Amino acid sequence: MLLRQNILRHAKRINVSCTSNLPNFDSVTKQTLKMVYKPILDELQKVEIKLHNIETKMDNIEAKIDKLEKLVIMKDNLLIIKEDEIDES
Repeated sequence: MLLRQNILRHAKRINVSCTSNLPNFDSVTKQTLKMVYKPILDELQKVEIKLHNIETKMDNIEAKIDKLEKLVIMKDNLLIIKEDEIDES
C-alpha cells in the first residue's frame, strides 16, 4: 500500500514537471498530451496491477502463516495432553 502511494505521488510530480516544462502550454494540443502521457499512464497502470497482485499474494501468505501458527499451537497442546497422560500412568 505504501509503495503504491509513493508511485502515485511520484506520478503526480512527473505530471506537474512535464506540464510546467512545456513551452506555451496553452497551445499544446490534447493529442500531443496524449502522446506524452499515454505511455506513462499505461506503465503506471501495469505497475498498479503488479502491486495489487503482490498484495494479494502477501495476503495469501499471511493467511497460510496464521493457519500454520494455529497448527503449531494445536500440536503443542496435544503434546502437553500426551505428557499429562504419560505422567498419570
